[in-house]
Amino acid sequence: MLTAIIYLIASKKSALSIKIVYFGLFVFFMFVAAQFNLLDRFQNILLLTEMNDNQLYALTGGRLFELKYLFSFMSENIENWYIGAGFGAHFIEPFGLNDDTGSSYKHYSHFSPMYLAMIYGAPFSFLAYFSIGTIIRTAIKKKLTQNWFVMVLIMLTISSFAGSTLYVDMKFWIFLGINIGLIKNKRIEPEL
Repeated sequence: MLTAIIYLIASKKSALSIKIVYFGLFVFFMFVAAQFNLLDRFQNILLLTEMNDNQLYALTGGRLFELKYLFSFMSENIENWYIGAGFGAHFIEPFGLNDDTGSSYKHYSHFSPMYLAMIYGAPFSFLAYFSIGTIIRTAIKKKLTQNWFVMVLIMLTISSFAGSTLYVDMKFWIFLGINIGLIKNKRIEPEL
């Protein structure tokens, strides 16, 4: 919802009075989030003075902790980097930063480029992101950035660096296909 409000504020088609209303909604949502302590997790960013591994892992929601063990798994066999480990691949990760009581098997990574590399290899991951970037660049060159479908694809691509978007969210592939259609067929221009 906040993404839609931010998009509408940035939209060139909205009148100034509507942008003021949208900005007011944004401020209202941020106020409500602050009242329910939903923004406390971002407070740690401001409190950090010296960065150590535990703080860095906590700051990234455990994503770097996960990547550390995924990198060690990938480095066990050099072929993993070239052709991937295939479906069913998994790596072992401790339960937590300070929890040595056990470990868990992880079959995916929240960092989509590394997840693609784990399954298919780093060349495939590079080609996939290069292709997605090419599609986004072409949409920008064709001045389609005011199109809602293009904006959502950009947002989903950015979010794939913090979540397993390319594997668990079929909307990404739907929006990618729609963007390819928009690029190829200039007549289709649904805008918000």
